[in-house]
Amino acid sequence: MSSTPTRTLRRRPSRTVPATVTALVLVLGGAALAWAGIAGLTGDTTLAEGSLAAGSGLAWGSPALYATVAVLAVLGLVLLFAALVPGRRTLLTAGSTWGGPEGTTTVLSRSAVERFAVARAEQIDGVSSAKGSLRGARLKLSVTTYLLSTGDLQQTVRNAVQSSVDDLGLESAPRVRTSIRTEHDD
Repeated sequence: MSSTPTRTLRRRPSRTVPATVTALVLVLGGAALAWAGIAGLTGDTTLAEGSLAAGSGLAWGSPALYATVAVLAVLGLVLLFAALVPGRRTLLTAGSTWGGPEGTTTVLSRSAVERFAVARAEQIDGVSSAKGSLRGARLKLSVTTYLLSTGDLQQTVRNAVQSSVDDLGLESAPRVRTSIRTEHDD
């Protein structure tokens, strides 16, 4: 037996939105300060004086000051919340049906499971195209066919794709939902 502790693989999305918003605020603030500084060095102090006059005209109890503080506080809380709360898992863990070495974990991305389900649906007779969307524990397939009677096809697609997804051995296999649309040649 191995004495190394096992770690579970939990890939989470990167924090690009909070990082981008923070970077934009810092870049815009830095650019404004640089602009005012360069303008002040060239002898044009109207920009710096105008911003100081606008800021000094606010009283401590003014509604404009409260609104500014409230907006900044909400923005700060949203960025803090986005940075601390982990995002939705982007990988699905497969069980031991893949037969890898002991102690290994097999994972599939959510988009890989979507593409797998779409490919399986498109292999079924009568299906001309398919699109998939995996949200939470539901895999929604939108199937297009040229058949006029779609009742049997919808059940066939759902059963075939559900069986294929179950065969992947995912720890929490998504439930497949299908919708069928008939496409006519005019």
